[in-house]
Amino acid sequence: MKIILRLIRYIFRYKWALFVSIILGTIGSLLSVFNIFAFKPVLEVIFTPAGKAQIAPAYNLPSVSTTKEGKEKTFKIPLFREIEERFKPYRKALDARIEEITAWAITHKMKAMYIIGIIVAITGLIKGLVTYLSDYLMAYTGMSIVKDLRQEIHEHILRMDLPFFEDRSTGQLLARSSNDVSTMNTAITSVMDVGIQSPISIIMILILLYYLSPRLTLYSIFIVPVVGILIGVFGKKIRKISKKAQETIEDVMDVMQETYDGIRVVKAFGMEEFESLRFLKANIRAYKTYLHRQAIRKIFSPLMEFLGILAAISALFAGAHLILTEGTLTGADFFVFIIALSRLYRPIKDLSHIHLEVQTGLAGAERVFEILDTSRVLEEKPDATHLTSIREGISFHNVSFRYNNNSQYALRNITVDIPRGNVTAIVGRSGAGKTTFVNILCRFYDPSEGAILVDNHDLRDYSLKSLREKIAIVTQQVILFNETVRNNIAYGRKDIPLEAVIEAAKKAYAHEFIEKLPDGYDTQIGQHGDKISGGERQRLAIARAILKNPELLVFDEATSALDSEAETKIQQAMKNLIHGRTTIIIAHRLSTVKMASEIIVLDEGQVVERGSHDDLLRLDGHYARLSRLQGIFVDSQPSS
Repeated sequence: MKIILRLIRYIFRYKWALFVSIILGTIGSLLSVFNIFAFKPVLEVIFTPAGKAQIAPAYNLPSVSTTKEGKEKTFKIPLFREIEERFKPYRKALDARIEEITAWAITHKMKAMYIIGIIVAITGLIKGLVTYLSDYLMAYTGMSIVKDLRQEIHEHILRMDLPFFEDRSTGQLLARSSNDVSTMNTAITSVMDVGIQSPISIIMILILLYYLSPRLTLYSIFIVPVVGILIGVFGKKIRKISKKAQETIEDVMDVMQETYDGIRVVKAFGMEEFESLRFLKANIRAYKTYLHRQAIRKIFSPLMEFLGILAAISALFAGAHLILTEGTLTGADFFVFIIALSRLYRPIKDLSHIHLEVQTGLAGAERVFEILDTSRVLEEKPDATHLTSIREGISFHNVSFRYNNNSQYALRNITVDIPRGNVTAIVGRSGAGKTTFVNILCRFYDPSEGAILVDNHDLRDYSLKSLREKIAIVTQQVILFNETVRNNIAYGRKDIPLEAVIEAAKKAYAHEFIEKLPDGYDTQIGQHGDKISGGERQRLAIARAILKNPELLVFDEATSALDSEAETKIQQAMKNLIHGRTTIIIAHRLSTVKMASEIIVLDEGQVVERGSHDDLLRLDGHYARLSRLQGIFVDSQPSS
């Protein structure tokens, strides 16, 4: 119920379109009922001899519930009898008017036929027009709601912090924002299109049926409670199996995403067959679940048809009894009643199918709202201030950190000062805590203990946006987009002139290779920048950082995956970018960090050494051992 109420709030954003659509749909249903009712005078005009036309006084007209002999048949059930008595004056007035028109029509048969034909044609045209406008507005409302939901879930995911993405795979997020939203799309648009119009049509047709014969109406709609029970039973099953089906398709997308992202590894190890079998298993699970859902959905239609046949048989027997035995129903009324009853089957069937669609959509909505209800781990303070500039520097005060559900600390009791404009290198073995150091500095995570200060103010006192505006990160795994070179360097900024992009590329030693590309700065570089080399991607990332002009610059293993020639060019580009900026260099290869004024050595999450390159070599500790492993003794030798 809560999910439905949340969806209704989205619907109310477009209440004007919904209201107009309902009004137009009601008009269309009225016109449709009028066209059905038009059969009654047509039949009476055709089959009644002109000499037998009579006009009955309004106060003495035989109602549908009165026998030919004038003996009135009343309902035994008090509620129905009360309803009949309340509406009897209106029925008699309407009967009187219809009798007058019918009597005139029987006297002027051909003229009446022409008039009835023209009226039916005009009402049919108007009905078609208002039905089209109503359906369009319903579709507009439904698709607008889905557009809003799709945009909202995407923006929510973008605003989430790193722990959110660590707990969920890319395939899962894609499934939630595409497949689940698509199921909601089908459900919402169906409800907007059919779920509102069908009840209106059903009500209008029931009013006509009740007018023609209240007793015959009761005999004919016995299937309604049966249909309601079936809808409830099948709806619960559909919702349960739909949720499972969406989970299995999530697994399929997971396998696809992992395989395509790692296609080089797949091919290098000749694992095409292995990945094909892995996908086959996930695909078969999804296939079986979806097939089960279809089996439940498809059995509903023949059940509805069978119930419709039972209703028609019941109406035929009851109608024959009322005409032949009691004489309370005319042949024309019975014929129109059967036509109207046949028109009732379609909206009831559509409405029952819509319920199944809604249950499928609600299963998707549960998963979508689960994402939307997930809160960020990192929350800004309501009174967070704007970081205008880093004037003094950054300080770590007894900072410790451990990841969720991990008892072991990734960082422990880190206390270091990074003065403004200083170049600080963080080195250590794999798993020493280097990347974690940068992650909490950029506030991708908050410290578990201790605090990070910027200009003697806690990092958490500043807004995230203003903090990250001052930071640029160049990582080992460069993230580029399937865009032009120019747009990747000027990422997200349309106000940057080409001259500024070129200047940044020159400082990053990227201009030379960019000019050799087929379309220069307008060359599309493919997904993840796959159309250019690793060193070229790295230089584009540095050019992007240069153009951002940050106050705090972070290099996270920016040269570890490059050959010596490419590393040399990257180091030259780094020197151009470092000048005058507070810089942190994380490196596994120590040849990159010799430009640092201070080197911090981490081991098992703790600071074990700090100093310049030469000082640490003379200390002959952790740093010296790492240097010997890499053969780096350029400026001095360790003391004996």
